Amino acid sequence: MYTITNPSKKILDDHVKDLKTDIKNLVKKYHPAYTGDTIKGVVSTQALQLDVKVANGSLTKWFLDWLLDDKNLEMLLRGHMSDLLNIIRMVETKRIEMGIDEREVYGKMSATSYEQIWNGGRKLNPRHPISDVKDVFNVVVYQIFVTEGFDGEKKVADNKMPFFDKTAHVDRCKLRICPYCGRSFIYAIDDGTGVVKPQIDHFIPKRKYPYLALSYFNLIPVCSTCNMSSCKGDLDPMITVGNLPFRISYPYDFVDSDYVFVLSIRSSSYFEDANFNISIDFKRNTVLENGSNAALHLSEFYKHHNHEAASIYRQMMVLKSRANAYYSSFKLPKTAFLPSPGLILGFPFNEVSSRTEILYKLKKDVYKQLFAYFGWKP
Repeated sequence: MYTITNPSKKILDDHVKDLKTDIKNLVKKYHPAYTGDTIKGVVSTQALQLDVKVANGSLTKWFLDWLLDDKNLEMLLRGHMSDLLNIIRMVETKRIEMGIDEREVYGKMSATSYEQIWNGGRKLNPRHPISDVKDVFNVVVYQIFVTEGFDGEKKVADNKMPFFDKTAHVDRCKLRICPYCGRSFIYAIDDGTGVVKPQIDHFIPKRKYPYLALSYFNLIPVCSTCNMSSCKGDLDPMITVGNLPFRISYPYDFVDSDYVFVLSIRSSSYFEDANFNISIDFKRNTVLENGSNAALHLSEFYKHHNHEAASIYRQMMVLKSRANAYYSSFKLPKTAFLPSPGLILGFPFNEVSSRTEILYKLKKDVYKQLFAYFGWKP
């Protein structure tokens, strides 16, 4: 819906610099060749006590080795979406090669998962509790990149500081409007009593792909509505692992022409908002249409913005009436006066407006439709 401007080299350099050393330290914390810590109580029920520890020869050990290479870690942190998809495909290929159950890689571990993967599908019995230690890829990587990374803290001198500065990331993206829906303002403020900031969505969900939880191009500042579990939430935009097309528009690669807002008018009474209807033409792209409506509910939300479309219609209708009188009085051609976007909407159509004006695409598309409707020619 809105395009996020690509960051400068310095911003990406700073992102890597801020995180690289701390991530490598966390990798070594769980790597069997270094500290080799155990993650305790991953599942804790009357029937099962499950701890997780990285084993030699495992998929997890292979991935931690890969992360310890500076070149690989930097690509993970600063790579564009195409690089991130390559990493996803790399992990998936290795998973299949090693015969690892996909639930160990892509899902949250639970007693039910344990029953299905390691207990032959049999129910655990609280009368015969099990204490076990397993190597589970998703658990270890989630611990590093999400629990202790994205959501964690680190000690700086005598103070605890966020492992990842979410407010700084929001500021770096320089967004005012939610890039998913285009309907809500998002920016961080600090009034001295505390910081208020928008939420950050992981375009590729961190629950399923935790190793992308700190990848710059996967961190999208969004409004709280779009980040709800009933909207985008943890939705995986990929139909197949590591491949395009996405179910929803990726903000860094958003193409304005992928869909267009369409205004229809039910009757000649332009004083009633109910006579105006907004729909979205997805240009027969059923993948994008189904994803945008299932995940972001765009068509349904924008039906409620018929008021804004009706206001544009009224402004242009009044202007058309007055312009006709003006043309007649001075015997001017009807092309002498055209309703510019700046005059009608208060902003021009350009890259800056597309990132800063609320409902930019809706207003632009409706304006262009009505420009032709009222008989003006550019």
